[in-house]
Amino acid sequence: MPRVSRAGFSLIEILMVIVLMGIMAGIGFPRMRDALVKSDVKSARAEAMLLYARGRASAQESGRTVTLDFSGNRALLTASPRLLAGVGTIDTLAGPINLVTTYKVTAAGNPAPTLTIDPRGFGTSAGTTITFSRSGYSDSIVVSNFGRIIH
Repeated sequence: MPRVSRAGFSLIEILMVIVLMGIMAGIGFPRMRDALVKSDVKSARAEAMLLYARGRASAQESGRTVTLDFSGNRALLTASPRLLAGVGTIDTLAGPINLVTTYKVTAAGNPAPTLTIDPRGFGTSAGTTITFSRSGYSDSIVVSNFGRIIH
């Protein structure tokens, strides 16, 4: 009787492939997680820098004082005095952006979580540091005496 050749893999070969895939995933997962954490922190920092630049431009265009506030882990860009019709004394230019739900990061300010820009576009919060952190990784922005962000 002729011998029939079976095509396919044995159970041992399949188990070896599964074990090797598990080992590679175990090695790669922590690095991937760390890269995602760093990416979220850098994205939150970039968002803050973008909001600050938008605030400076708005302050110069409208001749108003603009405030970027990071209290409560949310970013809120406002201008005063109010130009738009409505209740209150400030106009909301951007936000509120919840940094925890958007980037899973927390924001802290030293000495205060607020950056203020005068109508000329100069920052009046010189020496303020806003730190963004998540899972042991942090990045920050510092506002200089001229209202520029120092990287």
